[in-house]
Formats: sequence, C-alpha cells, structure tokens
Amino acid sequence: VVSSFERLRMFSDYRTPSVIRIFNNAFIILIPLLLVPSWAHLALETAPSCQWQVYLAAFLTPLPFMALLRAQLLLENPFHGDSATNPDGIQLEAFQMVAYMADEWMGESSDTSSDEESNRR
Repeated sequence: VVSSFERLRMFSDYRTPSVIRIFNNAFIILIPLLLVPSWAHLALETAPSCQWQVYLAAFLTPLPFMALLRAQLLLENPFHGDSATNPDGIQLEAFQMVAYMADEWMGESSDTSSDEESNRR
C-alpha cells in the first residue's frame, strides 16, 4: 500500500518539464503571428465569398495547442480535487495521504487501533 501511495504522490509532486510547457505556451502565441502574412495573402487572393474559410483557419489553428495545454494541466496533478474535471474521483488531500503513509510506515493503522480499543474495554 505504501509503495502505491508513493507512486501516486510522485504524480502530484513532479510537474511537466518546463521545456514542454514553454514550447506549448510559445506556440499558442507564435503560430498565429507567424501565419498572419500567409493568411492575409490568402484572403487577398480568394474570392470575397470564400474569405470566411481564411478566418476560420486562423481561428482554428491555435486550438490544438490550447487543447494540449489544457490536457497537460489536467494530467499534471490528478488530485486537484475539482470533480468536474476529475474523472476518476480521487480527491486526496496531501496531508491525508502523508498521514496515512506515516501511519503505515510506523506500523499503525486505523483498523488495528480500533480493534485494540475494543479489546481494552
């Protein structure tokens, strides 16, 4: 049980590498800026009735990067406690998990302590 909690704690303690976060944040901003000249050129060359496609492409291009950023943030800490975005329902407070791990490590558990109390009576 303790090793399982250690693995779970590792998920909440270690974040996504900063290079990946920087890459994702930079491309959300840079891709539209880099593609503006080509979209402007396409808008000038296309018929006025089809220019909506250029605007749609300009709007949809950063969306995959934004979706990746959102997925990364959700996967980065699966124990954040927001039940709407927490599909597995695990809502552990860090102090609860650490206290449970300390009890298990010291050889104490809530089941054995309640049995000992009932035997004393």
